[in-house]
Amino acid sequence: VYTAEGLIYFYAVLMDVVAYKNLPYGMRSHYVVADYCMLRNGLDLQYAPKHIRSDYRCCLHAVWDNGLALEYVDDDAEVRKNRDIVRIACAENGLALQFAGIQFRRDIQIVWDAVTQDGRALQYAEEEMKADEEVVLQAVQQNGRALQ
Repeated sequence: VYTAEGLIYFYAVLMDVVAYKNLPYGMRSHYVVADYCMLRNGLDLQYAPKHIRSDYRCCLHAVWDNGLALEYVDDDAEVRKNRDIVRIACAENGLALQFAGIQFRRDIQIVWDAVTQDGRALQYAEEEMKADEEVVLQAVQQNGRALQ
């Protein structure tokens, strides 16, 4: 980022002229650039190098912008097991529950947040959550087709 070329790319990103996915690898690897881009378009996480997809702050900003970015959080990273990241993702987009680990798909608060945002998220919940009358009612109230 600190070269003339890097500054030009960073400015282009700031001005929304160049998309994150079109940046050279070295620029996509830079935490400041990646973090800024994740705040603007969380789904850009899919184009990020592994160390960015494992970074708590970058992943947090990505799922904050778009919960479905949870799909692109590195599977092997500790951040993937972070309850706060998963809960924010599911609250932002209930369908992100499909990318959450089993332990989160049986977590009442996370499932509740997910079905409150999108009742269709019920299909990704674990069986014990699907048997919870309050969860099912919440899902159906949010989306009448949640049981289909």
